[in-house]
Amino acid sequence: MTKATFDTFRTELQRLVEAFQAKSRYHNSNDYDEPALRNDFLNPFWRALGWDLENLARKTQLLRDVQLETRVDIAGRKKRADYIFRTDGMDRFVCEAKP
Repeated sequence: MTKATFDTFRTELQRLVEAFQAKSRYHNSNDYDEPALRNDFLNPFWRALGWDLENLARKTQLLRDVQLETRVDIAGRKKRADYIFRTDGMDRFVCEAKP
């Protein structure tokens, strides 16, 4: 995995924006679903920021940088989060994907 820099992030972000705009009618339609959004745009976005989505560092489950489709406690209720981002084994923020 290459290290994320401002320039590599900016280049990837521009590519993602152009890809979205090229087919914006489709991307904004009911035919475009959440798994496609995650695969086409969110995963590349997070990777460009340097997050290890695939656990290439081979960390144990509790120490991974990103946990996908994981149960999280929100206001006393268990919910499934699309992404949980962690540093030093601590949850830092959650991302919920919506098309």
